[in-house]
Amino acid sequence: MDNSGGFIKKYSLFILATIFFALSVAFTLYSVFTYRINSSNDYTIIGNIYIGDNSQTELSNAIAFGVNEWESNAVYTLTYQNQNYSNIISWFDFNLNVTLDQMTLGSRNDAAFGITQNSKDAMLSELSERFPEEVMDAFDYEDFFSDVIEDLKQMYYIKNYQLVDYLDLEVQTTILETIVVENINPTDVTSILDQITSITISESSRFSLLDELTSTTLSNEQLSIIASGIEKVILNTYFTGITKSQYTVAPSWATETANVRILRVNQLDFQFFNDLPLEYLISIEEVSSSSISFTLSGFPNAEEISVTKSEETILPFETILIEDDTLTDTSVGVTVEETVDSWIYTIVDQVGSDGYIKIYTRSITDALGETRSQFLMNEYLSPTSEIIRQNIVLKGD
Repeated sequence: MDNSGGFIKKYSLFILATIFFALSVAFTLYSVFTYRINSSNDYTIIGNIYIGDNSQTELSNAIAFGVNEWESNAVYTLTYQNQNYSNIISWFDFNLNVTLDQMTLGSRNDAAFGITQNSKDAMLSELSERFPEEVMDAFDYEDFFSDVIEDLKQMYYIKNYQLVDYLDLEVQTTILETIVVENINPTDVTSILDQITSITISESSRFSLLDELTSTTLSNEQLSIIASGIEKVILNTYFTGITKSQYTVAPSWATETANVRILRVNQLDFQFFNDLPLEYLISIEEVSSSSISFTLSGFPNAEEISVTKSEETILPFETILIEDDTLTDTSVGVTVEETVDSWIYTIVDQVGSDGYIKIYTRSITDALGETRSQFLMNEYLSPTSEIIRQNIVLKGD
């Protein structure tokens, strides 16, 4: 049987299907190409402003409207410690003509911003009223202005700049406070300085004296001396959450706000929290054979900080009188008092002193003169009893 006719028919259908498929692909490619050409303007973006298919005459208005809307919502902040300056964008000018000249339709484009010298000077003047003089002296403001302009090109809505990123690193070694702990046993002075001469307070962390000095062989009293010196030198800082134990009967070297007791085994520690993203250094040096200095250095405080006693309760000492009939006028250290009918022989074995309960408050005053207060710590000192031995001898006995 001859099948040549059927073969020709099938072959013809195959050819027609192939031609139809090719035409379909060609039509699809043509449609896509034509659409992209006609709608390329739909993808034009300035900063974060979507321009869309606005005509050339409408571009200026669309861009100006978008920039104004962005300026009313964007927040650019310069931060130093607890202080913020947010009046940044207002000093920079948007340049519409430069933006249009540099613009390429159908792509993402930068917005053109600039700042005049007068605006720079005015902004720096405001910053000088907000931040410390030594910080502003170390401020690389040209680098800062350059970074802001780069970010303005993209028209980000929120940007935060850390002032320390634009400071000369030498400002980090600024001496903030120096105190001296006195009346220390010379052996303790030697032992302390043989093992430790500086302590680093890490950024955004809780400080623990026992953790910091865990590898040393310092005694509990030597650790207590170091902790007490640190306590005193960090009072006028932003460090918070001071936790400690203290001597209720103070050693010779302990004073107000410098009285910390450390016990390794009992885990009596000295801790506080540095919530700033800044590192500080405490240097420890010998002043004399019986005294040590503690020096805190780091970035200067953004605000004025002071510590005061907000409350004080005096705990009077008591006198303990002991009768001692062995005392005479020849006893060493005796005082003799004569009355009408007797002789009184007295020796003071222990001088009495009042104790106290004190509450310390930290006051922080910003550049605008506004002051806020925060609880710092309590201190308790037991009263020391006066101990007297006395012998009263009646005349004629």
